[in-house]
Amino acid sequence: MLKNMATPVEKKALSNLSDEDVAYRIITQAARLFTSLPDSIEHWAAFVSINNELATSLQKKKEELKTSQEDLAAFQVKERAAFGIERTKYRQERVANEAVMEELRQQVKQLKEDKKWLIVSCIRRFVTILLHSKEFNLQLAGIYSKAMAHGHHTGLIV
Repeated sequence: MLKNMATPVEKKALSNLSDEDVAYRIITQAARLFTSLPDSIEHWAAFVSINNELATSLQKKKEELKTSQEDLAAFQVKERAAFGIERTKYRQERVANEAVMEELRQQVKQLKEDKKWLIVSCIRRFVTILLHSKEFNLQLAGIYSKAMAHGHHTGLIV
């Protein structure tokens, strides 16, 4: 029996045993196998059950992931559109603000020119009016006559 069933390594290991001892070992191993078979089947069934649960859970997670990715993609599209609208508004406001700033610059330039004209023209006019007024000339004549008298008195004017 050993000659027909065993591999060369087994034949060498079991060469000192008789056919009856080998048959006894085979029967014992078969009996152990058959007694552990229900436990193995039970473990296999538990493994298959856990595997099915994990496969179901994995499928649910994949579906959740797909839904989340779709939601994210929709959110990105929505936010990009909102950002585009905001950017367009900002650009329009910037152009409008630049136009207002240019108008204000022109007004400041005009005010500076007006200020310069007012200072030059008004001071000239003020001095002209002042020199032609009676009140100023009366006071000035009094000061002039006193200065002339003082000059004669001190000998500066002959």
